[in-house]
Amino acid sequence: MQRASALMMMGDKVSAKKALNQTFNNTLEAQLELEDVLQTMAGNSEDYKEGTSAFLEKRMPVFKGK
Repeated sequence: MQRASALMMMGDKVSAKKALNQTFNNTLEAQLELEDVLQTMAGNSEDYKEGTSAFLEKRMPVFKGK
């Protein structure tokens, strides 16, 4: 869980790459926990909300990297 907390402080692309690299060192349980934390973060981001709204409104999304 400490690794997940550290990755939460990084950007999405960096945290995704770090999560991928962790697959070589983590147990399955630890990796699933890490991915759970990162998916929750992504789902709570402003960009996720913008993407969902844009899809439902049938318009192009305007992502801000947040």
